[in-house]
Amino acid sequence: MDEAVSRVFSQDDGFYVHKIETNNYMIVTKNGGSHPICIEMKIEDGILHIDKLNKCGISGTNSLKRIDALAKTLGISEIQLIDGSTIDMCGQRIDLATLKILTNGQSWYNAHGYLSNDFAEEFSHNNEIIRMPCGELLRKTYENSIIKINKNVEKYRKQNFAGTENYERSSLKRIEERNASVIEGFNRWFKEYENTSAQDFFRYITTLMQRVCDKEMALWLEEVLYYISASDTIKYNRNHLIKKIEKIGGKNKKKSSRRKHHFHKRTTFRRSNRRSQ
Repeated sequence: MDEAVSRVFSQDDGFYVHKIETNNYMIVTKNGGSHPICIEMKIEDGILHIDKLNKCGISGTNSLKRIDALAKTLGISEIQLIDGSTIDMCGQRIDLATLKILTNGQSWYNAHGYLSNDFAEEFSHNNEIIRMPCGELLRKTYENSIIKINKNVEKYRKQNFAGTENYERSSLKRIEERNASVIEGFNRWFKEYENTSAQDFFRYITTLMQRVCDKEMALWLEEVLYYISASDTIKYNRNHLIKKIEKIGGKNKKKSSRRKHHFHKRTTFRRSNRRSQ
């Protein structure tokens, strides 16, 4: 196994393989500058777990292709990860998964074959959401936030949770403040886009932020993406992404026993807003 990892991530290609423990590897590159760590991964029970994926002098797409090649070489049929991907915009860490769903209808990892068991339902739901006018999306996000809080309050009351009233009061206050902040920023910069589809709006602001570094606007974008994601207005099970790998020479054979899925810590992917995936 060590030989296969070293062959796929060879020193001739600028990589160095560090074996952390049995079947647990860190891949670094000499071209990564201040971010030399490309990948942290673990192979366990025939599954390859990606724990970290960084932009490190090569694109994330290139790294994923090498991971696919390694899986095929080792006869591994499944790769798992948790999507914690972010993008750097004007010094702010922007939720890449939510941004990609709003602009393309699916996350960056989805586009590379990493899917949840509910992907078909998520894809259908999200593509309806992103066709909404932007103003309607923000109103729906507020409504869904309140619904989510009310459901939690009902659950806590059934459990006789002593802090239910404090939770309800503080959560409602936080949502009102966040909604006011999001609406204020939208009206200040983007009021004319209220009837533009959410997809076209977020494509526009992504292009804008690649051309102009506006710190305040980047903070607003970070906040609105979190607001939309936390409200469950878009559907994305980022904690259970799986890619099935076809073995060299044919399709994977079905096994008679069911394999349990063990998901590790959140996979992060960082990239600059001026460079392609």
